[in-house]
Amino acid sequence: MRIKAAYFYMAVSASSREGQSVSSQGLSLLRVVVPPRDVQDAFYSFDTRFAERIAAIEPESRTLAALGDTLLPKLISGELRVKDAETFLERIVV
Repeated sequence: MRIKAAYFYMAVSASSREGQSVSSQGLSLLRVVVPPRDVQDAFYSFDTRFAERIAAIEPESRTLAALGDTLLPKLISGELRVKDAETFLERIVV
């Protein structure tokens, strides 16, 4: 739905009470592909493992980003040379 939001927009209409509502008439006009249950299960199995992997590597990604933010200005300014970077990292990484 996020990818083709304009297609689904006609099912949503203004409502004075809540701001928006889903029109059953508009919803009935939409064509939606529903894959067989085994295909859905295979997708969700993959999606769950993928999400778990992302969650597992997120802290490492934040650490690498922080190191890049720390080292890049020092390398650009000349305060730190590439040959000295390993020694610098050993001191700041616990």
